[in-house]
Amino acid sequence: MAGLSLNQWAHAMGWHPYHFFQLAHATLVPVNSQCNAVVYEAPYLRADRASRRDIAQAIEHAEQQIRRHGGFWPSPRFVEETIAYPQLGDHRLLRLWDSDPQGRWVSITLPDQYIQAVGYETESTPVVAALSYRDEDGDGLYETATAAGVSVPDGTTDAEICARFRDSDCGPVLPAPIIQPRRVSISGTSATLIFDAWTLVRPIRTSGFAATTLDPTILPPTATTPFADQVVVTRRRADPTGTTTTTAQAVLIWETRPAPGWLPSCCDGAAGDPAATATALARVTIRDARAGIVALGQAVYDATSGTWSASCDWRCYPPDRITIRYQAGIPLVDGAMDPAWTLAVARLSAAELTRPICSCDGANKAIYDWQYDLSRTGATNELFAAPNNMSNPFGTRRGHVYAWNQVVRAQRLEGILAG
Repeated sequence: MAGLSLNQWAHAMGWHPYHFFQLAHATLVPVNSQCNAVVYEAPYLRADRASRRDIAQAIEHAEQQIRRHGGFWPSPRFVEETIAYPQLGDHRLLRLWDSDPQGRWVSITLPDQYIQAVGYETESTPVVAALSYRDEDGDGLYETATAAGVSVPDGTTDAEICARFRDSDCGPVLPAPIIQPRRVSISGTSATLIFDAWTLVRPIRTSGFAATTLDPTILPPTATTPFADQVVVTRRRADPTGTTTTTAQAVLIWETRPAPGWLPSCCDGAAGDPAATATALARVTIRDARAGIVALGQAVYDATSGTWSASCDWRCYPPDRITIRYQAGIPLVDGAMDPAWTLAVARLSAAELTRPICSCDGANKAIYDWQYDLSRTGATNELFAAPNNMSNPFGTRRGHVYAWNQVVRAQRLEGILAG
């Protein structure tokens, strides 16, 4: 799931929010030229224009690119990675328990930086919340929707709130899309969510084969309303309390060894079956969140007391792999992607679009600027570009260069000392 919402993308690109979400009205929100057209959900509705689905795919690709080349997600993601267990530099020696040379728990560097939490992705029991719409500025458009008094688990934070459409509002669009609130406030176990109304257009109204422009003045419970009258709210987080191999913070994995006699039966109990593996639960502590360094050790859970204890039993050989579950990425700001990374992702994704949003350059000016290829030469007033910008892995368009420079500024150089 991409971290940058379509609403944030439209705001960053200067697009009219009602038109972007397929809403228009003859007098209140008119489409007053052939250029300033509404944006449709599916690409087949307007073959000459980019759709919201195209933009969402471009955003996801942009965030994947930042993670691939920068080593971090521009906003938090839930991750499950299986990586090699750290071995000693001298391969003639074996680490027989989860300890480093200083006597601390052994550490590993994860593929991601900015570790937010360790645990498996989980959601609380869904709560269906009613929405009320209001016109705050008296212009005839009900641009704000509120879900008040929503019950949430104790300890829920703003960043953990997850709102979705009901299945009945989605039709064939599954899983239900996530809706980003404008603002969230929590008092104890009660939350209030405020939304921009245009983000609440029901997917079932825009997922068909007819290029329909929706009327933003028709409110629930009218049957033809474009807006949802309820949302489903959950607490979505990395749960550190899992006690099974599918929910634990980490799982140590051993392969069998091609050795006769006592060794296979002592260490893995699988009689040397080459296809077999043995597993054990492990607990994880974050050692350096920014650099993605964590420490771990095998642990045993006592269901009676509800507590964990270290398991430092002597081993024949160390684990081969470790599966670890965590949440990582640049922290959210007020429940949304950090504004600095909003611009980077929006501009990088705009550079990736292969079609304009509408048919004339005037309305596409902001997008066209970020799609301009800085490697072009010839009769143009944009001849100069820094040579080092042309070798970045994203590409040579202005949006590529902007995003790459943002990644370079955020990267941390790493070195290794021998010894």
